[in-house]
Amino acid sequence: MKPLAAAETAVRRFLLMVGFGFMAYVGGSMIASSVAFRLSARLENAGDTLRMAVGLLTESAWILLALPAISWIAARFLEVRPWSTAFIGASTGLFFQVALQYVSSGAEGFTADPKRQLARLLCTAVGVGLTVMAVKRGRELARLAEEKAKAEAEKKKTQYDEFVKQAEELANRREQVPIAPAADVPPPTVSAPQPQPLATAPLPPQPLATAPSPPASAQPSAPAPSPPSEPKG
Repeated sequence: MKPLAAAETAVRRFLLMVGFGFMAYVGGSMIASSVAFRLSARLENAGDTLRMAVGLLTESAWILLALPAISWIAARFLEVRPWSTAFIGASTGLFFQVALQYVSSGAEGFTADPKRQLARLLCTAVGVGLTVMAVKRGRELARLAEEKAKAEAEKKKTQYDEFVKQAEELANRREQVPIAPAADVPPPTVSAPQPQPLATAPLPPQPLATAPSPPASAQPSAPAPSPPSEPKG
């Protein structure tokens, strides 16, 4: 690999890990703040030690839960290094956390409660260890999935090779079987088509002819009746 390409790849990985830390801090802080708001009403009568422990856990939830989860998901699909991912992601989130605390409370926020700062560093160390374990576990699962996919591909390839081999053997057997010559068969005689009589449509029935009646002038007229004779006296 060329030096320029190697440097570009290293810069991309660095920015990706910084993005993991920033995403973990923002997402984890939002979830932790909502959980702390719901628990505040129930912890009013609790002791200071319990409230401090709950506050520390909710404050460090981004590095104890969010960063390992994001790193595990990324390790399933990307080739990330465990320690560099954990250190760069934790450093990014811790930087934003300290910057926000300094802006809100000033330098007195660090010197007023040294135990809290020490506990924060302890939670950061635990979160780095959890992130390293999550990345290693994610890479192991990715490797197992890749090996399983390769085994299935090899199995399919073996089945295909066996199928091709059987097909070749069957073709060779067909070539070795002699083919008997076909018997001489006289060509079929084609008879000339016979003429078919033309079909005639039936004639419609004709009406019977009747003799014409003579005209009225030609008929003989009946004799007129004679007047009655007068009686002779």
